[in-house]
Amino acid sequence: MSTRPSDGVLAWAAVGSRISGFHHDSASKLQSLMMALDEAQELLGDARPDIARPLETAMTAVKELHALLTENRALAKAPARKDVSLGDVIARAALRAGVTVRGEAAPAVTAHIAPASILQALALLCEVIAGPHKGARTLDVSYAVEAERVVIRLAGTPPEGSALDAITVATWLLEREDGAVLSAPNGFVVHIPTRARSAGDKP
Repeated sequence: MSTRPSDGVLAWAAVGSRISGFHHDSASKLQSLMMALDEAQELLGDARPDIARPLETAMTAVKELHALLTENRALAKAPARKDVSLGDVIARAALRAGVTVRGEAAPAVTAHIAPASILQALALLCEVIAGPHKGARTLDVSYAVEAERVVIRLAGTPPEGSALDAITVATWLLEREDGAVLSAPNGFVVHIPTRARSAGDKP
Protein backbone atom coordinates (compact mmCIF):
# COMPACT_ATOMS: atom_id res chain seq x y z
CA MET A 1 0.00 0.00 0.00
CA SER A 2 1.41 3.38 -0.99
CA THR A 3 1.84 6.11 1.60
CA ARG A 4 1.03 9.73 0.82
CA PRO A 5 2.49 12.71 2.70
CA SER A 6 -1.02 13.58 3.87
CA ASP A 7 -1.83 10.14 5.27
CA GLY A 8 -0.80 11.06 8.79
CA VAL A 9 -3.07 14.10 8.91
CA LEU A 10 -5.89 12.12 7.29
CA ALA A 11 -5.52 9.49 10.03
CA TRP A 12 -6.05 12.25 12.59
CA ALA A 13 -9.03 13.46 10.57
CA ALA A 14 -10.51 9.95 10.65
CA VAL A 15 -10.41 10.03 14.45
CA GLY A 16 -11.83 13.54 14.40
CA SER A 17 -14.79 12.41 12.32
CA ARG A 18 -15.87 10.27 15.27
CA ILE A 19 -15.32 12.94 17.90
CA SER A 20 -18.81 14.45 18.00
CA GLY A 21 -20.52 11.11 18.61
CA PHE A 22 -17.79 10.01 21.01
CA HIS A 23 -18.19 13.15 23.08
CA HIS A 24 -21.95 12.75 23.26
CA ASP A 25 -21.80 9.07 24.25
CA SER A 26 -19.00 9.60 26.76
CA ALA A 27 -20.74 12.55 28.43
CA SER A 28 -23.90 10.45 28.82
CA LYS A 29 -22.00 7.55 30.40
CA LEU A 30 -20.07 9.85 32.71
CA GLN A 31 -23.27 11.51 33.89
CA SER A 32 -24.78 8.12 34.72
CA LEU A 33 -21.63 7.08 36.56
CA MET A 34 -21.51 10.30 38.60
CA MET A 35 -25.17 9.90 39.57
CA ALA A 36 -24.57 6.29 40.62
CA LEU A 37 -21.58 7.24 42.77
CA ASP A 38 -23.54 10.10 44.36
CA GLU A 39 -26.36 7.70 45.20
CA ALA A 40 -23.96 5.14 46.66
CA GLN A 41 -22.39 7.79 48.90
CA GLU A 42 -25.80 8.96 50.11
CA LEU A 43 -27.10 5.43 50.82
CA LEU A 44 -24.01 4.27 52.65
CA GLY A 45 -23.32 7.46 54.57
CA ASP A 46 -21.12 6.69 57.56
CA ALA A 47 -22.30 3.08 57.77
CA ARG A 48 -19.49 1.73 55.60
CA PRO A 49 -16.30 3.67 56.33
CA ASP A 50 -14.33 0.84 54.71
CA ILE A 51 -15.57 1.80 51.25
CA ALA A 52 -15.98 5.54 51.82
CA ARG A 53 -12.45 6.28 50.60
CA PRO A 54 -12.67 4.10 47.44
CA LEU A 55 -15.95 5.82 46.57
CA GLU A 56 -14.38 9.23 47.09
CA THR A 57 -11.40 8.23 44.95
CA ALA A 58 -13.72 7.00 42.20
CA MET A 59 -15.73 10.24 42.29
CA THR A 60 -12.56 12.34 42.07
CA ALA A 61 -11.37 10.32 39.09
CA VAL A 62 -14.72 10.69 37.34
CA LYS A 63 -14.72 14.45 37.91
CA GLU A 64 -11.20 14.72 36.49
CA LEU A 65 -12.25 12.63 33.50
CA HIS A 66 -15.22 14.94 33.00
CA ALA A 67 -12.89 17.95 33.02
CA LEU A 68 -10.71 16.31 30.36
CA LEU A 69 -13.76 15.57 28.24
CA THR A 70 -14.95 19.17 28.60
CA GLU A 71 -11.59 20.44 27.32
CA ASN A 72 -11.75 18.07 24.38
CA ARG A 73 -15.29 19.15 23.53
CA ALA A 74 -14.16 22.77 23.52
CA LEU A 75 -11.44 21.89 20.99
CA ALA A 76 -14.03 20.29 18.70
CA LYS A 77 -16.30 23.34 18.73
CA ALA A 78 -15.91 26.62 16.86
CA PRO A 79 -13.14 28.60 18.58
CA ALA A 80 -14.29 31.25 21.04
CA ARG A 81 -11.58 33.79 21.83
CA LYS A 82 -11.22 35.39 25.20
CA ASP A 83 -8.56 36.94 27.42
CA VAL A 84 -6.60 34.32 29.38
CA SER A 85 -3.43 34.25 31.44
CA LEU A 86 -0.41 33.31 29.34
CA GLY A 87 1.23 31.61 32.32
CA ASP A 88 -1.82 29.41 32.85
CA VAL A 89 -1.86 28.31 29.21
CA ILE A 90 1.86 27.46 29.27
CA ALA A 91 1.53 25.49 32.51
CA ARG A 92 -1.44 23.49 31.26
CA ALA A 93 0.21 22.76 27.91
CA ALA A 94 3.34 21.46 29.65
CA LEU A 95 1.21 19.30 31.94
CA ARG A 96 -0.69 17.85 28.99
CA ALA A 97 2.58 17.02 27.19
CA GLY A 98 4.10 15.58 30.35
CA VAL A 99 7.08 17.96 30.42
CA THR A 100 8.65 20.35 32.89
CA VAL A 101 9.50 23.85 31.69
CA ARG A 102 12.50 25.73 33.01
CA GLY A 103 13.85 29.19 32.45
CA GLU A 104 12.26 32.55 33.06
CA ALA A 105 8.74 32.77 34.42
CA ALA A 106 5.93 33.56 32.02
CA PRO A 107 5.31 37.33 31.85
CA ALA A 108 2.14 38.65 33.44
CA VAL A 109 0.40 39.27 30.14
CA THR A 110 -3.01 38.32 28.84
CA ALA A 111 -3.38 36.42 25.58
CA HIS A 112 -6.46 36.93 23.42
CA ILE A 113 -7.04 33.41 22.12
CA ALA A 114 -9.33 30.41 22.01
CA PRO A 115 -7.75 28.58 24.98
CA ALA A 116 -8.54 25.06 23.78
CA SER A 117 -6.86 25.67 20.40
CA ILE A 118 -3.67 27.28 21.71
CA LEU A 119 -3.39 24.82 24.59
CA GLN A 120 -3.44 21.90 22.17
CA ALA A 121 -1.05 23.59 19.74
CA LEU A 122 1.51 24.29 22.47
CA ALA A 123 1.10 20.79 23.91
CA LEU A 124 1.80 19.28 20.49
CA LEU A 125 4.92 21.40 20.01
CA CYS A 126 6.16 20.60 23.51
CA GLU A 127 5.63 16.90 22.88
CA VAL A 128 7.55 17.05 19.61
CA ILE A 129 10.73 18.48 21.16
CA ALA A 130 10.53 16.89 24.62
CA GLY A 131 12.53 13.87 23.56
CA PRO A 132 11.86 10.17 24.23
CA HIS A 133 9.52 9.07 26.99
CA LYS A 134 12.29 8.05 29.36
CA GLY A 135 12.47 9.68 32.75
CA ALA A 136 11.90 13.40 33.26
CA ARG A 137 11.48 15.49 30.13
CA THR A 138 12.39 19.17 30.30
CA LEU A 139 12.11 22.15 27.96
CA ASP A 140 13.72 25.58 28.12
CA VAL A 141 11.29 28.46 27.68
CA SER A 142 11.92 32.19 27.21
CA TYR A 143 9.62 35.08 26.34
CA ALA A 144 9.62 38.45 24.60
CA VAL A 145 6.61 40.77 24.97
CA GLU A 146 5.92 42.99 21.98
CA ALA A 147 3.21 45.54 21.20
CA GLU A 148 0.44 43.14 20.21
CA ARG A 149 1.90 39.72 20.80
CA VAL A 150 4.15 37.62 22.96
CA VAL A 151 6.97 35.57 21.46
CA ILE A 152 7.67 32.24 23.12
CA ARG A 153 10.85 30.28 22.47
CA LEU A 154 10.60 26.56 23.17
CA ALA A 155 13.94 24.72 23.16
CA GLY A 156 14.52 21.01 23.62
CA THR A 157 15.44 18.09 21.39
CA PRO A 158 15.42 18.76 17.62
CA PRO A 159 12.16 17.39 16.19
CA GLU A 160 12.18 14.19 14.15
CA GLY A 161 10.82 13.88 10.64
CA SER A 162 7.95 11.75 11.94
CA ALA A 163 6.67 14.78 13.88
CA LEU A 164 5.60 16.64 10.74
CA ASP A 165 1.91 15.77 11.19
CA ALA A 166 1.83 17.12 14.74
CA ILE A 167 3.65 20.29 13.66
CA THR A 168 1.20 20.76 10.78
CA VAL A 169 -1.80 20.57 13.12
CA ALA A 170 -0.17 22.89 15.67
CA THR A 171 0.65 25.41 12.93
CA TRP A 172 -2.94 25.39 11.69
CA LEU A 173 -4.33 25.90 15.20
CA LEU A 174 -1.97 28.82 15.86
CA GLU A 175 -2.59 30.52 12.53
CA ARG A 176 -6.35 30.22 13.05
CA GLU A 177 -5.86 32.28 16.23
CA ASP A 178 -3.76 34.94 14.45
CA GLY A 179 -0.61 33.37 15.86
CA ALA A 180 2.35 31.73 14.17
CA VAL A 181 5.10 29.19 14.69
CA LEU A 182 8.61 29.23 13.23
CA SER A 183 11.21 26.48 13.33
CA ALA A 184 14.39 26.91 15.37
CA PRO A 185 17.47 24.63 15.46
CA ASN A 186 16.30 22.85 18.61
CA GLY A 187 12.69 23.85 18.92
CA PHE A 188 10.14 26.46 17.94
CA VAL A 189 9.39 30.16 18.14
CA VAL A 190 5.70 30.76 18.78
CA HIS A 191 3.83 34.05 18.34
CA ILE A 192 0.60 34.51 20.30
CA PRO A 193 -1.62 37.62 20.03
CA THR A 194 -2.29 39.66 23.14
CA ARG A 195 -5.23 41.66 21.80
CA ALA A 196 -8.20 41.24 19.52
CA ARG A 197 -7.64 42.10 15.87
CA SER A 198 -9.90 44.82 14.53
CA ALA A 199 -11.41 44.85 11.03
CA GLY A 200 -8.85 47.37 9.79
CA ASP A 201 -5.80 45.41 10.92
CA LYS A 202 -3.62 43.74 8.34
CA PRO A 203 -3.33 39.94 8.62
